[in-house]
Amino acid sequence: MAAKIMKIGYVPYSQDLQHPGDRRRLNIVSDIEGIEIEIQNLVDLDVLVLSNSSNFSKYIGKVKCPVIIDLVDAYLAERPGFFRDFGRNILRTINGTSSLKFLRYTSHLKYACKNADAVIVATIEQSKFIEEMNLNVHIIIDDQSEMFLERDNCDEIIANERKFLFWEGLGYTMKHFKSISIELERFLLANNFHLKLLTNVKFHRWGGFLGTVNTHDLVREIFPRAWKNIEVIPWSVEATREAAKLSTLGIIPISLDDKFAMFKPENKLVSMWAMGLPVLCTPTNPYLRVTQDINATASLCHGSWEDSLYLMTTNLQLRDDLISKGKTYYKNNCTRKKLQIKWLAAINSVLVE
Repeated sequence: MAAKIMKIGYVPYSQDLQHPGDRRRLNIVSDIEGIEIEIQNLVDLDVLVLSNSSNFSKYIGKVKCPVIIDLVDAYLAERPGFFRDFGRNILRTINGTSSLKFLRYTSHLKYACKNADAVIVATIEQSKFIEEMNLNVHIIIDDQSEMFLERDNCDEIIANERKFLFWEGLGYTMKHFKSISIELERFLLANNFHLKLLTNVKFHRWGGFLGTVNTHDLVREIFPRAWKNIEVIPWSVEATREAAKLSTLGIIPISLDDKFAMFKPENKLVSMWAMGLPVLCTPTNPYLRVTQDINATASLCHGSWEDSLYLMTTNLQLRDDLISKGKTYYKNNCTRKKLQIKWLAAINSVLVE
């Protein structure tokens, strides 16, 4: 007798499931025997999972199976003002991921959290804002296994004539470089360093579909003196891994006055650790928590970025220590198999025997 197939409906970020929000989250259970993920015909399901690209109110209370929502970003932790929240809901209604029956986007999220059978978030910090609305909350970080590199020390990059810093991310998050641009420019020019930016060559400034920005133009705007030392590389898994191999240090600047970004998960940090990079980053709550867990707080920049960059790029022993600790954290907490177990636990928590 054939084993019963668990049919998981999913409203994804992308129809081919290649968006990072699909590839690194629910889709990691698709290769487990006995699980089928359905994104087209959402009927006769065992459970329905809604990504943050969903109009939650379209499904919650209207489908016959349990519903899980996957909230990666900390919209509720941000506590935005009325006009920002209202504007965000307008944009999301236009692109089909919210509804005008909610005046504010956070109202839509609160409705979803209160009425879903379970909520998945990416950090402990986010869970604290959700637990008041839902008792079934699960914490699952992104799967970074596609980024993993077997680099254990910095020896292979010391002899390179050109020296590189490394950053990767969506184009609209490059705004955080503005907070350190003067110091970073001075460091790049004074120390013959270059910065590899793995990102979109073009991106939309608002709502994911409005206001096209050319990344090369933005680089010249943020770094008017050092833009020639900055290389924009179209993001792909292969290009990102290759850039990491050649880089001395990964950097993650976050603007301290951006409450939304300050609560973002530690995914970017863990991704760089998976690629064998030592990292210098802004001390957000998630970054502070995970670096304290492994005694790697040297990764946190509490003062001058210029001074910290110089220290981190000249101290080989420190970088090797951070590489070792980052790899250990990744292997102990964030491997694909460990995250699959967490996803299955979240799914099973809403199923009635």
